[in-house]
Amino acid sequence: MVLDAEVRIGPNFANLDIRSYAGSEDYEVCATWIVLQGMRSVWEKKARDASYYENTQRTPKNTMEYLMAGDPNRFNGDSERKFYGYDDTIKMTAWAQKMSGAFGDDADLLARLTPEMRFVDQGMLISGGTELRKKAYEFAEEVRSEEDRSDELATFALGTKARGRAPTYRARFCFRTRRASSVTTATILVPHLA
Repeated sequence: MVLDAEVRIGPNFANLDIRSYAGSEDYEVCATWIVLQGMRSVWEKKARDASYYENTQRTPKNTMEYLMAGDPNRFNGDSERKFYGYDDTIKMTAWAQKMSGAFGDDADLLARLTPEMRFVDQGMLISGGTELRKKAYEFAEEVRSEEDRSDELATFALGTKARGRAPTYRARFCFRTRRASSVTTATILVPHLA
């Protein structure tokens, strides 16, 4: 599914008419959302890496950090990959963000996502634990009130976890259906902004 979505999205890069290639079935729309979010994240990482390489001089003190940042193929002279400068990377990143945003702005496409994906889509924009908790409770009530999901129970847990140097909030949203024994969990990490 995801590979098919990549095939549909690739030739449509920078096309903000997401409906034209999102697919007609719900599972295709979900796969499209996954690919768009992944694409946005990859280009944002590439932009940070390009900024690092253009603004950081390699010295004996930072050699290991310099070599570990970004794609190691950057230092492989035989690599067929093209590495863009910061300005070009920012342009590509902006288009990836616009495509991801265009999906999020389309209420009909969002309605076709699974509840977990809708929560993650909305939760990625929230910057603090209190706001995230409030949104989770609102979202749980919204899911419970949907007619087609009336038999689902939604639970929410929030905790803090130190990842690297900055603590993050870890939100876990579980949907348990009474009909099925499986549990679906969506976990998002939100940076703690003091």
